[in-house]
Amino acid sequence: MQVLALLIVLAAQDAETLVRSADIKYKERDITGALADYSRAIEVDPRCSPAYFGRGQIRANKGQLPEAEADYTRAVESDPKFAKAWFGRGMLRTYTNNETGALADFTKAVEADPAYSLAWFNRALLRLSRKEYDGAVSDYTKAIDLKPQDADGYIGRGNAYASKGDHDKAIADYSKAIDLKPGSSSAYVYKGDSQMKKGDPIAAMLTFTKAIEVNPKDAEAYYFRGFANYDRHAYAEAGEDFRKAYELNRLSEIRTDTLQLRLWLVKARSGRAADATRELKAYSEKEHRGRKGDWFSQIVAFLAGDLPEEQFLALAGGKDQICDAGFYAGVKKVIAKDRAAAKAHFKKAIDSGVNSSEYWSAMAELEVVDK
Repeated sequence: MQVLALLIVLAAQDAETLVRSADIKYKERDITGALADYSRAIEVDPRCSPAYFGRGQIRANKGQLPEAEADYTRAVESDPKFAKAWFGRGMLRTYTNNETGALADFTKAVEADPAYSLAWFNRALLRLSRKEYDGAVSDYTKAIDLKPQDADGYIGRGNAYASKGDHDKAIADYSKAIDLKPGSSSAYVYKGDSQMKKGDPIAAMLTFTKAIEVNPKDAEAYYFRGFANYDRHAYAEAGEDFRKAYELNRLSEIRTDTLQLRLWLVKARSGRAADATRELKAYSEKEHRGRKGDWFSQIVAFLAGDLPEEQFLALAGGKDQICDAGFYAGVKKVIAKDRAAAKAHFKKAIDSGVNSSEYWSAMAELEVVDK
């Protein structure tokens, strides 16, 4: 028995030595050597959790996801208190869209190490994506308590508050993030978006302008300032912002499509509907990457005059499309100087209750039409 115990101790020591060697090689970017040492450590001691964890990291980085998950699993089976291994598997499961598994792993990570701020942060991020807003706020708050100088924690909690519709608290968190990291344009963009949703496009415009000063290549800052200018009825400035956002070519497909529709509205309102239609059709035919006949294409056809209003409105399915249809139909009626019809369309857009740029713009349009 004494000999067996001694052999076990020696094996563990050998495994620890191999893990230390692998860790050094990994830091020095000798990935092949690190992988070999982690694997040898596992051969020496099949319960060596740090070796499984290290090998899991390498396999994950190589895209060998099933093998990486298996290594992380062996690591936590060998040491249920190994917080980093729970976190590593949680990150992998997040990447593979196993939200339930990832949430459980992040929970295990914070149970094993309550001071693990990154685990709290990532569980909050996951809860936010699952629309568990109260849980997200709670987790972000814990992450902030642990790292009060981390601006990202305040931005995350601000996003959770904004998703709940509590824009005052969201703005307070974004403002704190700006204080901590004044060179980050994203906090300004998020803050401006919440100001927009509070019905204050002028304050939002000023905030987006600050974001642009911080980062002149932030396409989203120009994009959102375009909406702020539109909703404060500064259509020429809105057009300039949308064009700049488009030129920077850093927006998602859906946002690029949306700004093209807004450019049509801006140009048509200034009496250049023919030019606007030609340019929008050219974009739709050459650059729009959606399938033929999708909702964007239907809006284009309506704005271009190729789809009658009644048919366009009938095609709208679901609250999002009903809101879109009411807004775009309302603006066309404004251009046609039919205030009563415009008002009815804007009210339908608002009645949808959708939290979208079309909803907030319909609110801004209705204020003018009602005067």
